[in-house]
Amino acid sequence: MGFHFVGNPKNLERNDIHERDTPRPWLPPCRWQPQSKASTNNAVGIHEGADGCDVDVEDAEHKDDLFSDAVDVLSLAEAIDIVQKTESHHGLDKTNLESVESRVLKEMAMEITPILLSAQSLDAKVRNEAEANLRQFQEQNLPLFLLSLSVELANNEKPNESRRLAGIVLKNSLDAKDAMRKEHLVQQWMVIEISIKSQIKDLLLRTLGSSVQEARHTSAQVIAKVASIEVPRKQWPELIGSLLNNMTQQDGPAALKQATLETLGYVCEEISSQELVQDEVNNVLTAVVQGMNLAQHGPEVRLAATRALYNALEFAQTNFENEMERNYIMKVVCETALSKEAEIRQAAFECLVSIASTYYDVLEPYMQTLFQLTSNAVKRDEETVALQAIEFWSSICDEEIELQEYMSTESGDSGPVHSQFIKKALSSLVPMLLETLLKQEEDQDQDDSIWNLSMAGGTCLGLVARTVGDDVVPLVMPFVEANIVKPDWHCREAATFAFGSILEVLLESVNDAPHVAEKVCGAIYYLAQGYEDAESGSSLLSPCLPGIISQLLKTAERTDGGDSKLRSSAYETLNEVVRSSNIVETSHIITELLPVIMNKLGQTLDLQIVSSDDREKQGDVQASLCGVLQVIIQKLSSADETKPIILQASDPIMILFLRVLLAGALPCMRKQCLQLVLWLMPLARVWQVHA
Repeated sequence: MGFHFVGNPKNLERNDIHERDTPRPWLPPCRWQPQSKASTNNAVGIHEGADGCDVDVEDAEHKDDLFSDAVDVLSLAEAIDIVQKTESHHGLDKTNLESVESRVLKEMAMEITPILLSAQSLDAKVRNEAEANLRQFQEQNLPLFLLSLSVELANNEKPNESRRLAGIVLKNSLDAKDAMRKEHLVQQWMVIEISIKSQIKDLLLRTLGSSVQEARHTSAQVIAKVASIEVPRKQWPELIGSLLNNMTQQDGPAALKQATLETLGYVCEEISSQELVQDEVNNVLTAVVQGMNLAQHGPEVRLAATRALYNALEFAQTNFENEMERNYIMKVVCETALSKEAEIRQAAFECLVSIASTYYDVLEPYMQTLFQLTSNAVKRDEETVALQAIEFWSSICDEEIELQEYMSTESGDSGPVHSQFIKKALSSLVPMLLETLLKQEEDQDQDDSIWNLSMAGGTCLGLVARTVGDDVVPLVMPFVEANIVKPDWHCREAATFAFGSILEVLLESVNDAPHVAEKVCGAIYYLAQGYEDAESGSSLLSPCLPGIISQLLKTAERTDGGDSKLRSSAYETLNEVVRSSNIVETSHIITELLPVIMNKLGQTLDLQIVSSDDREKQGDVQASLCGVLQVIIQKLSSADETKPIILQASDPIMILFLRVLLAGALPCMRKQCLQLVLWLMPLARVWQVHA
């Protein structure tokens, strides 16, 4: 049977029966009743009229309507349904039907290639006019607009530029970031005739076999957007089966399988795990894992499969509860992490990162293998792969921190399993992370957006410190002390980064026993000492300064501060922190510290002295506070921008020192106070002149 189409449809949204002489009842699509069987030698003709399309049978001698007058004039969408109905009742074979559908689609869709190309023109006038035409087409006839875009995307004879834009516009017609806009687009899609939507979806699925990679990729994305609308509403039940059929074809092209796996990944990303039944999940996982097989597939297919697995892992809860299935999935992922291609290795480690956070409770049997994989990647692999290997351990930390927070608030024995993977791996994990800190980029301090190995390692080290607490300090401090004094800036920056990563834990440690707290003060002292020339450039210590100063002041106030010389150690460390600070970056912090120290020194004059021990303690505290004041004065006087602060405060400071002298300070204190008063007197006179 031949087939031809005459004319173009006016409105694809119409699904009514148009009147001739008498009103006709509405009949749903695919319900038309043929009045006679068409000869297989004759042609089924669809002719456009003023009010719709007429379907008839033509031969050389006469022309008969294929359908009765009751359903004689139809919309084009109805005409397609008639062709499909005719196929099932009048002997059209599959080949002829596909030819019919293809011809109908070509005639239905408008020729939009020139408009799409003009919309990318460098000429603003041409571009704006084309964009306006596209908007007008979309507003006046959305179904035909979307169908035309689908035909453009599917046509291998069209220019890549027009196909690319057709795909982008099609995707943007189905999805948006704004929630209200997205809901509007969803509702628009939902009211389009089913037959038109079916043709669009069929075109998208066919495009997965395109010879052009970009067309396949775009089609995969659009299919996922359609799936996000229809699958939750149970309106595309055959989608997963259609995609899986592509994977089971023995001689199916690699490009088709690659695009199919990419589509499966996008679909899993767009829908929730509740939208697929377990049999579908099993089939998807089987297809994806088989797609990762090195012996059966090339790198493009394996990469697409590995990325698809990443998105499908959320669906695999039941499969990970089954030890045999879990072992197989983990085996394939670990083997893929050793692939020759870096991009595939990276994708495999991304899967491991997801597994670490999603299936933490079943990882115990695999942790030794996973440590070896991640350790080798961090030390020897390309940075993109190494970053994911570090991210695996960061994810483990996140899970264990969350578990610890849960356990601290919940009582009882039941609850999630805490396997303490970080604590068990600590002695090997920390040195591996410390090595990454030495791999800085030359300009990373000038660009906050840089994410490299040293940044990732430092972040992970901080998470490790939060996970295991004080246990990390003895492993990190030797690295800090060894590198902070080296002339190479890489070493000093690495030491500071390491110190900053454990600073929160370190500062909490000053609340421990005096001998522990004193060692912490010593560690901070040596770190600060490494930045005595910080005025020559930005200091990595600056962001840490408020927390350090606050904690050192608290430590100096401890009632057991006399033990192990903790109080004097805290003040000496405070002196070194101020002395080595970058005045440009920290002037406001040091300025705020000045009245705090002056107030503390003034309070020592009101202490009740009833014994020689009290007198000695008072003298020690006064000596320490005068030392801090001296360092602050020298620091603020060293820069023209901050010198006025000291000029303004010189009188109150001198009065305070004189009060200390008159109160009967110890001999060592008297000498120190006199030196400071004599040093401040010229400043005071300068201030009086300017006042």
